[in-house]
Amino acid sequence: MANKKLNLLSSITRHDIRNQLQALRTYIQLSDLVSNPRQLAEYFRKEEIIADNIERQISFTHDYEDMGIKSPIWQSVESIVSTVLSVLPVQNIRIEPVCPGLEIFADPLLEKVFYNLIDNALRYGGPDMTMIRISSQESDMGVVITVEDNGAGISAEYKKRLFERGFGHHTGLGLFLSREILSITGITITGNSEPGKGARFEILVPKGGYQFTLTT
Repeated sequence: MANKKLNLLSSITRHDIRNQLQALRTYIQLSDLVSNPRQLAEYFRKEEIIADNIERQISFTHDYEDMGIKSPIWQSVESIVSTVLSVLPVQNIRIEPVCPGLEIFADPLLEKVFYNLIDNALRYGGPDMTMIRISSQESDMGVVITVEDNGAGISAEYKKRLFERGFGHHTGLGLFLSREILSITGITITGNSEPGKGARFEILVPKGGYQFTLTT
């Protein structure tokens, strides 16, 4: 499955980068034809944006290439969240990790999933957001890990396309990659929120894919 995903990504990425390069060549040609400083500066700005897009696409393929290469392992949710929080600008946001002893069987890139979810909350939660909560609850289907905040929430338009590759405010790749990483071991992720009521993501780990260890 990982090889199939990698082949698909390779094809899509080549297509995307070719399109970006074609646009870059067009603006370079136009830059040679104009003498107006303001127009020239605008072309330079667009060329810089295209170059940044290509750089992000290449960086994304580096992360994606690692997916599925190493065997899945048991990983502590609390430990991962603690590691992620040590490198993100949490500032005055209260973090409530409530997953005592929970371990899930997932690809070694699992840390990127929680990094992306918490990073998105910090980026887009808005100035009124004060809390991010990570919790878990067992159900008949498995265990549901919830990552939620009390920020600005997600519009109906964005909610429909959250996990599409390339869609979003920043790179449009983080949630897509997160879904792919989780799918390696049959874990699913959904987004459920309303504008003004915070963002909420639910990760469903099927039975057999999680365990609780004793904590001291």
